[in-house]
Amino acid sequence: MRQLIEDLISAMEYHVEQTRPVHMTTVAIQAAKDALKAMPAAPVHCERCAEMGYDTPPAAPVQEPDELKHIGEQDCLLDVDGNAWRSLVENRGGCRCHISPPCSACSNPISEDELNEVGYTYTTPPAAQRQWVGLTERELELIDGMIAVQLDHAARCDGIANRTMAEKQKGWDMERVALLQKLKEKNT
Repeated sequence: MRQLIEDLISAMEYHVEQTRPVHMTTVAIQAAKDALKAMPAAPVHCERCAEMGYDTPPAAPVQEPDELKHIGEQDCLLDVDGNAWRSLVENRGGCRCHISPPCSACSNPISEDELNEVGYTYTTPPAAQRQWVGLTERELELIDGMIAVQLDHAARCDGIANRTMAEKQKGWDMERVALLQKLKEKNT
């Protein structure tokens, strides 16, 4: 949801840069920024985890009696245990990033067997790490207003003489509408 709101803000700010400031758009951007501030902070994680698409920080590994240390599926082994990571990469034939980054030894997903070889095992992540806090009625009203502004602007594009630019702008407007509707759907 956070990414959706950030994309919305970015699209609307780009629109203002490319056209002109419109009061309703400025109000909508501020409302989206306020909604973003009201959301729980995004977890901080390592760059490699971000590249892999993980959105939660690594949890501290827990020592289990079976001698394998548990690591969450969303965790980055490199952050948990650098020596185990290097051993795993060596087991895969060594890093070749200097030849063609990123190499498969560093970037391919780690199997359970490979993880076991370096003394770790995956754990099942908790069912829900964060609970979604829906938008307020006022925020939903503001989204409705933003949708109306974008639809109105898209309709006004039909009167632009430069058809290439008009169609391009209308397409951007409709993308913003779709994004806003998706945000609204998540809250109804």
